[in-house]
Amino acid sequence: MDSPVEPACLLMFCTETLWCCMNRLQSPGQSLQSLLNIDLPSSCIFQLVVTDGVVGTDQDMKTEEMEEYISAMSLLMIRKSAGAKFLQFSSSLTDCKQLVKHAQGKLPSLPICFQGLNQKEVLPLVKMINLYCPMSGINQETSNSFYKLFNKPLIAGGFVNEKILSDLSGVLQRSEEGCAVLGFVICGERVKVASVLIPSDVQDEKQVDALIKQLSDSKFPLENSFGLMYACVGRGVHVYTEHNVESKVFRKYFPKTPLLGIFGNGEIGMSYPPKDFDDTPPKLLHAYTTIMCLVCLT
Repeated sequence: MDSPVEPACLLMFCTETLWCCMNRLQSPGQSLQSLLNIDLPSSCIFQLVVTDGVVGTDQDMKTEEMEEYISAMSLLMIRKSAGAKFLQFSSSLTDCKQLVKHAQGKLPSLPICFQGLNQKEVLPLVKMINLYCPMSGINQETSNSFYKLFNKPLIAGGFVNEKILSDLSGVLQRSEEGCAVLGFVICGERVKVASVLIPSDVQDEKQVDALIKQLSDSKFPLENSFGLMYACVGRGVHVYTEHNVESKVFRKYFPKTPLLGIFGNGEIGMSYPPKDFDDTPPKLLHAYTTIMCLVCLT
């Protein structure tokens, strides 16, 4: 994989169907770098998540929702920018429990895996935390703790089947069996983020349009923007009886903004910004919903 610019972050979403095929082709001893044909600088954050379906956008800004039992992969490569920084973490169930206890004032410090987000020069700049985990990896209390401790950022993500990440030396590795949550964090003073929650009872395009229009009402500069869509595998064609309804509405309001995402077995997120920024987080764990996010790296 070649890139004309040095990437700061590479995010990949792969369907379970394609990932199973790739694993069958992997030779004994073959590295994940070789299997994926990826050679990245060690400073580049890399995460790959495997799930039931993906959303992707091609170079002509045509977006497609590729749902169950399709071999597909979508990826987003973000170049280095003076205005944005990308961080990642991998946490166990024990780490998550300690995170909750720290939020409750029962532990004096955060687990080591989260301390990079809690530095004085980083914490005020955390704008969005993307969380990828198995269904047993997170609960409402844990997601609330992320919101409370890290400057009330946009929290979004979903329940996925498998997780791949880069280590400190840039080597790709499968997340350890005990990994509960894989996190992808976007920081920056000038970074702007927004999201809308499309609830389970929204089942026609007109309702979707009214919600996604709220993202365009934010009037963000869109020169360096992208969208992230976290949808339930039970939505899409199962709800609308046709493909690409939600992504088509996103494209209507953001014709030049790439959109990628996943269809998973549960969603993490909210409408952001919330109506008020008090210390009570909104409900963050959902089913049969879609979280549509807009990220602007100004």
